Amino acid sequence: MNVLMSPKTIFTVVGILILGHGAMFFFGAGDMATTGVPNISDEALNVGKGAHEIVAFFNIFLAAVLLFSRNIDLESAKKVLTGVGIGCVVMVVGIAYHMQSMIIEHAPPYQY
Repeated sequence: MNVLMSPKTIFTVVGILILGHGAMFFFGAGDMATTGVPNISDEALNVGKGAHEIVAFFNIFLAAVLLFSRNIDLESAKKVLTGVGIGCVVMVVGIAYHMQSMIIEHAPPYQY
């Protein structure tokens, strides 16, 4: 089996990327919550930070599952990776829908 495409390598690389994504969401929650919302109240900021922190914790959870799945047998690894792949497709479709349905004030800067 090709070492670069082995389940262990894929679990490791994707797990580390998702862990980094979760860390960025956790430590950048305040900045992300204020993006596009001038003069945000403290209560609204706490809600926005909380929502971003929930995303961070889910990413950290998924990273832990993937990193601890690195040594499972090949058939089980195929099932886990298939599930992760389907989940990623659903996530990308959801993100694309969300970005297209946002009001212009809350859209990412590159949509202007």
